[in-house]
Order: sequence, then C-alpha cells, then structure tokens
Amino acid sequence: MAPSRIIRNAHYDSVLDIAYLPESQLIATSSMDKTIKIWDPVARPYKLTHPKPSGSSKHTGEEEEYTQSNEPFGEIKRIYTGEQVCAKLHAFAMKVPVPNLGGESGFSGKMIDYELLLTMNLSKPQLMAKAMKSPGYIRGYSIERMQIEIPTSRVDDVIPRKYYKELEEFAVEKRRKALVYLQTQLPMALESLKVKGMMKFNSIYTHSCL
Repeated sequence: MAPSRIIRNAHYDSVLDIAYLPESQLIATSSMDKTIKIWDPVARPYKLTHPKPSGSSKHTGEEEEYTQSNEPFGEIKRIYTGEQVCAKLHAFAMKVPVPNLGGESGFSGKMIDYELLLTMNLSKPQLMAKAMKSPGYIRGYSIERMQIEIPTSRVDDVIPRKYYKELEEFAVEKRRKALVYLQTQLPMALESLKVKGMMKFNSIYTHSCL
C-alpha cells in the first residue's frame, strides 16, 4: 500500500515512534536525532486573491498562490530531549473536573477535555549492578489546539507576540486546574495500581502452587 503523504527531511535520523492525538488532531514523532516533533495533518492553506482582480489567472498566465504559514503536515512544535532519546510515545485523552480555585473546596461540576502526550526517554546503556541498563524518565506534555482570530491587513502577516502570550496564559490556567485534580487523584490511582499489582502477584503465586 502506497503512503498517502511523505514528509521529506522530517528528522535527521531514524524515526523511533509515532503517535496520533485524536482530540487535538495532531501527530507526534520521535527520532534518534533527540527530538520530538508535532505535526498538523489537518491544516488548510488559504488561496490568495487580489482585492481587485484583473481577470482569470488562466488567461493572465499567473499561477495560483496559497498561504505558507498553514501548510498541511507542517511542523508546529519541536521538543529537544537533551542527551536522552525518546523511544516511545503514548497519547491519551480524558475529561477532568474543574476544581473551585476561589478558596472553596471541591469541584465546580464543570468538565474540561485534557489530552496528554507521554514520552519515555532513555539514556545510553550503562553498566549498573553488573548489568547493562538504560536509565531514563517519563514525561507528560499537555496538548491542546486553540484558535483565535487576529485582524490583519496583509496575507501571512507575522502574528504579534501579545497574541501568543494570551494563548499561553489561557493554556497555563487550564493546565493548572487539571493539575489540581490530578494531584488529588494521584494517591488513589497509585494505591489502585498497587492493589492490582498485589492481586496479580497473588494470582500467579496461587496458580503456581496448584
């Protein structure tokens, strides 16, 4: 089966993993070049038209032009992993209750969509306890697609920094609300994993004794 799209020079080394984020409709890739890249497969370029057209482009010999800042499968974010390599990507979405942050305890009853990209980053194999191991860590990145309308008089105009700042502040506030919920649920989630792990161990032990 032939590929429907080829992104040339996407990475400078071998691609290790790829993940699709269904909520934000983005694609994440990791590579041996120690980067994680986020791609937008649903971006749509806009056709450029003159405010006072002089005639059809077919008769004038002019080629149709499109915006360059919204190309399909364009790279929209690059994450550097330092000396470690991201060997595995995993994306999942969940609904998070919005907590009351005005001094009241509990949750407001509202829900927000929250999507995470988990990465497993590994170092070079090292001799540890007489065995070769690859120490590493797992990181989580909150991913969200946001849209704002910016008035402009030019095509492909540079977006002012203040608008990026506005989006960043909005994302940080939403992330802070989700973090409050995750922090309250983490001890119970860890305890649940511990109990499930013990149940699995007991099941294996009982089976081996029969």
